[in-house]
Amino acid sequence: MNIFDKIFGKKKPIDEPIVEAYHDDLPPDSFFVEQFKNKGGKFLYTDDESEILVFLNKILEENAWERVSCIDKDLQQKLKLTDTDIVQDAPVFFTKCEHLIVEDGSILFSSRQLKEEKLAQYPLDFIVFATTSQLIRDKDKALTSIK
Repeated sequence: MNIFDKIFGKKKPIDEPIVEAYHDDLPPDSFFVEQFKNKGGKFLYTDDESEILVFLNKILEENAWERVSCIDKDLQQKLKLTDTDIVQDAPVFFTKCEHLIVEDGSILFSSRQLKEEKLAQYPLDFIVFATTSQLIRDKDKALTSIK
């Protein structure tokens, strides 16, 4: 193994799948959750919109976060966040995303969520509001869909 393989990792042959196919008995949303949790993410699911604010408050309480940073006006209204709840230097950023990528449990953000800021400008902790309609199989399809 040469130095470049150690730094960048060995390239996989093109005909080799990026990840194993979904388990036949596991739907895409469950596969995403499994992959996301394997990466250290925490996941809450509800089909009752009234529970979203309850979940958000529990997350904030559990982590001793008193305020959030949220630049999405729709989320602010949906969750009835007040100006006193929202500050730019909060320890956590609350946002939507473009897609939930099933193959590896990652989340795709774009300038629609982050505006012109770089990811490093935001807190380390994110709370992401997403729906099952945002699930997409892989990064290629996710990136193609936002062009």
